[in-house]
Amino acid sequence: MDKKVEYNKNYNKTHYKNINIRIKPETNEMLEDYCKDMHISKATFITNAIKYIIDNNIDITL
Repeated sequence: MDKKVEYNKNYNKTHYKNINIRIKPETNEMLEDYCKDMHISKATFITNAIKYIIDNNIDITL
């Protein structure tokens, strides 16, 4: 394996965690459209949403 590819693989394994979620197709479409319009990744959107909810002590329980 190429040194750069191996380095990136190890870096990502050390510095990031993966999450898998299931969402309805229409929710995914809304998310993709919004992220495309805002020129951000879905990971950035989710990270910012989490930070906003926590920083503003927002109760999202139903």
